[in-house]
Amino acid sequence: MNSHLENTLPVTFEVKDATIKEVLDLLVKGQPITYEIKDKVVILKRKQADATTIAGVAVQDLPGTVKDVNGTPLPGVTIRIKNTSKGTQTDVDGKFNLPVNKGDVLMISYIGYESQEITVADQVELNIRMKQTNSALSGVVVIGYGAVAQKNVTGAIAKVEAKDLDASVASTFQQTLQGKAAGVQVTQATGQPGAGVTVKIRSNP
Repeated sequence: MNSHLENTLPVTFEVKDATIKEVLDLLVKGQPITYEIKDKVVILKRKQADATTIAGVAVQDLPGTVKDVNGTPLPGVTIRIKNTSKGTQTDVDGKFNLPVNKGDVLMISYIGYESQEITVADQVELNIRMKQTNSALSGVVVIGYGAVAQKNVTGAIAKVEAKDLDASVASTFQQTLQGKAAGVQVTQATGQPGAGVTVKIRSNP
């Protein structure tokens, strides 16, 4: 049953004096599942990868999963149709669903991994494996307004490594940052265990 519910979305609606068929129609509307009533039992089943037609072009919902070479799902991977603004991202399980046309070129990209291009043909589902790039991930800096190569960053950057935090005896992660980076001030309202911690980052004028 869990496999039947993959890629489904939460549904909220209100009905009054509706038949069971009307309720079920609302439940599966826009979902990758359909239903059948047999001997007063409701049976849920996956929709076939059938296509609809928009402006004379066949369009289908193409599901897929993105993992690394070890089989670990990758969340937040960008899947975009080339030369368009249409796209999506993988969820926490590395899954996605994207309406596509046959012949579309999908561009799959993720920081620290080699980008891929896949042409849509007759696939019913995509299983994508991504390889890490040879360049170290530390060469990319994520900032408040995007991600750029470290050599191109013009602002001041302070870096705190895991080994610096391991040496601390503080009880919370926030407290371990105290004194580790210039401009970062960590204060605790009281000395009691579990008291709230405030982290202030001073920006350059």
